[in-house]
Amino acid sequence: MRNFILLLISLNLIISCTEDKLENEQQITNFPTNISLSAQSAEVGEVVTINGNGFLVNETYIVTFTDNITANITEINNNFLKVKIPENAISGNITLTYKNETNTIGNITIEEVNTSETYIYNETANKLAKLNIKDGVLTYVADFISNGTTVGAIINKQNNEYISFRNNTDPNFVRVNLTNGEVKYQVVTSNLAGNDVFSGLTIDNNGEVYIYNETVNKLAKLNIENGELTYVNNFATGGTNVGAVYHSANNEYISFENNTDPNFVRVNLTNGEVKYQVVTSNLAGNDVFSGLTIDNNGEVYIYNKTVNKLAKLNIENGELTYVNNFATGGTNVGAVYHSANNEYISFENNTDPNFVRVNLTNREVKYQVVTANLVGNDIFSGLTIDVGN
Repeated sequence: MRNFILLLISLNLIISCTEDKLENEQQITNFPTNISLSAQSAEVGEVVTINGNGFLVNETYIVTFTDNITANITEINNNFLKVKIPENAISGNITLTYKNETNTIGNITIEEVNTSETYIYNETANKLAKLNIKDGVLTYVADFISNGTTVGAIINKQNNEYISFRNNTDPNFVRVNLTNGEVKYQVVTSNLAGNDVFSGLTIDNNGEVYIYNETVNKLAKLNIENGELTYVNNFATGGTNVGAVYHSANNEYISFENNTDPNFVRVNLTNGEVKYQVVTSNLAGNDVFSGLTIDNNGEVYIYNKTVNKLAKLNIENGELTYVNNFATGGTNVGAVYHSANNEYISFENNTDPNFVRVNLTNREVKYQVVTANLVGNDIFSGLTIDVGN
């Protein structure tokens, strides 16, 4: 009997230990909890962090992107996994697999690899900079001195040049070769009335440069080799010019003016026809605009500083359709369209020079202060973008 009792006790102990072991194993093999992604968008090759609780460093986890593209895990600890965005990844859900359990842990937008370069001129340091739109870092690519008031900058892809125009006693422009850093200065040499004031610099798809002479109320084609002007049309504007764009689908030069009645002009470069249009709707009263730009589909955008809203501008009737709200501070020095990210990017001079990125797909807004290579109280001008290949 005594042996029988001892046997029962032993069996109970074994069963109890087995149950404890199974319970502990069950706890250890639980799926991680409180999972979140460190970013909602990323480029191929970037590292994204999957935050959570209960990751085990010696266990095997599988992270999969849409279409069963598996990511490489670069780092793991109890509170996160880090994964590198695989080469063929596409936008969509991300799943995490542990043992036999698979759960969707988030959604990510895969951005196209950025082949577009954004440039801006630091007037304080007399240097042209490449602006990293992700972190605000400046990389200076050329030194040159300019004087006067900048009325815009463009990229001439035919020559791979940055071209910035200045109003001055002698209106002038600078050409910077972005391949070898060579700088050429050029004064406007002909067809001037005297103390001419220019605005609305832009370039068409064939590399023809246009600028508006406010003194004589004429649109001119600017020969960048010798500075000569060839006037192509007469029209009168009123107010303060906030920029010009080239509309390739219509072959039009479009220039916007702040005024009591904000307005713009469309000049058909094929037949010379001029159309004036006042902004007709969604105004608060005495509205001030800035940051005119155009996307690859011919959609024109402008920022209404009075109501802190980005608007799509209907060039046929002047109507505004507001697409996003965001606040800026300081003096706007222009806006560009970043085609790879489908973003509107607007730069502001301020005590802390900064810019805003508006994703036109999902309306996400990102603010970024310029973070490096500043002299102190830096003033910028001549924002433009090379849209890549």
